[in-house]
Amino acid sequence: MGRPDRTRRTLLDAAVVVLSKDSAASLSAVAEHAGVGRTTLHRYFPTRELLIRALVEDALDRVAEAIASAHPDEGPVVDALQRVTDTVVPLGPSLSFLHAEPEVYNARDLIRRWYEALEPVAEAIERGQADGSLRADLPVKWVVDAYAGAILTAWDTADEGRIWLQDAPRLVMTTIVHGVATPQDTP
Repeated sequence: MGRPDRTRRTLLDAAVVVLSKDSAASLSAVAEHAGVGRTTLHRYFPTRELLIRALVEDALDRVAEAIASAHPDEGPVVDALQRVTDTVVPLGPSLSFLHAEPEVYNARDLIRRWYEALEPVAEAIERGQADGSLRADLPVKWVVDAYAGAILTAWDTADEGRIWLQDAPRLVMTTIVHGVATPQDTP
């Protein structure tokens, strides 16, 4: 990896730290945390919007890599979803800056990339519906959105201090796999 790539990575990492603590932090604060001058930061990211976009793209890459590393195409589907959950939920603290920039969610290409990152999850859900381990009466897209929504909720709730992050994977899986109704004994 060449020097420019290291500098860009350093700037992105610094921005995550700074913006996670203060979503209104200045670009000067990001540059200072990265140990570079503001002109260096502006060479890579001339505007705050371009920096935020780069952060979102980087976050999407990290989510996609985490999902792939969990191998959702292997083994029983519920186990595969547990692995994905266990791998993706811990990313939450480093992605909390996303809440401060809601306009990025309106960018169609970023929304498309989000669903591309979730495609292995959709394939696992289809596999589970085909093998009978998951309900087949719900649309795959709905289940994917509910699952992803539960992960996003876990990130938010942990960030707000209402749950412990280490409890979040269990809460996500219990909610998605078993729902919120009290289990009924079947005769």
